Amino acid sequence: MRFKVTVGIPVYNDAPHIEKCLQSVIEQTIGFQNLEIICVDDGSTDEAPQIIKKYKRNFRKYNNISYYSHPHTGNPSLSRNTIIDYAQGEYIFFVDGDDFLGVEAIEKMYSQGVKNQAEIVIGKYKGVNRNVPVKMFEEKKEKTNFFDSHVVDSLNALKMFKTSFIRENNIRFNPNIFHAEDHPFTMKAYLHAKTISIVNDYDCYYWTKYSDGTRTQLTKQLVPVDQFYAYFYETLDVINNAPLSEELKNLAAYKYWRRLLLFDIPTEFRRPRNLIDRKYSFGIVKSIALKYITDNIYKHFEGKEKLTLDIILEGSYRIFDEYMKWQKYIPSRTSQT
Repeated sequence: MRFKVTVGIPVYNDAPHIEKCLQSVIEQTIGFQNLEIICVDDGSTDEAPQIIKKYKRNFRKYNNISYYSHPHTGNPSLSRNTIIDYAQGEYIFFVDGDDFLGVEAIEKMYSQGVKNQAEIVIGKYKGVNRNVPVKMFEEKKEKTNFFDSHVVDSLNALKMFKTSFIRENNIRFNPNIFHAEDHPFTMKAYLHAKTISIVNDYDCYYWTKYSDGTRTQLTKQLVPVDQFYAYFYETLDVINNAPLSEELKNLAAYKYWRRLLLFDIPTEFRRPRNLIDRKYSFGIVKSIALKYITDNIYKHFEGKEKLTLDIILEGSYRIFDEYMKWQKYIPSRTSQT
């Protein structure tokens, strides 16, 4: 590979923040000459493309900033797949255009990945006007895997992946998923990886949420109910098709369903949908649970997660709605995203 790390940035109307993002990559202690930046624009209507092209001109002596664009799709999947196709780095680090990195982030993540021969490296997140996963970073885990860690709490794509690993296992983003499109991608990577390495002693990734109204994030839009659940189906199919024993597949399914029951599903039912859509949404949740949760998966559930599942399987939206209110389900983004 020509570079140590490819920093892949899907871009959509990121003009107010893209310079800070790019500067944070250029100033990395690993040395800019060891990095490649690939920006892929999803049909921005602001000045983001011009800003990126300016950086490409200003740093042309390195010949390591690439810019691609395509018509607007409404999600970052095509952009991220383009990054996978063109990356010349040993690792690919997906970074969103309105986020930024700690100055030592890539050096620490890359060196730990190489040291441990890790297919995936996760750098500690630092929330900016938002909460982020924390439990998975509470202890040092330089060499771990999906089952011995809390990485299920973090199914976003904002991580470092070994390029050859992603390509050899044909791990891609589905452009037809418009919410949580990174769940099936990251789950497939987790279940194929022999080693996941976690950098927990340095704030690597500054994950932002801006309230200035300057950007409509591709992954933050309210999608129709039918489209919303696409990531449930695809991620559960990824688990069913994983190269694992049936026992481990069942355990992986349980870990994912536990996350859905305690976080994703309650979050969905706090979205501003009308009553008809909420009842329709509940019906889909029930049908997915009936389809995918076997007895060998069900036996793992306990406590609140089991109670939530049992109420869903019982099938009464009225009871489920009252249960949500009684639980005062205000899901915390400190544990999952």
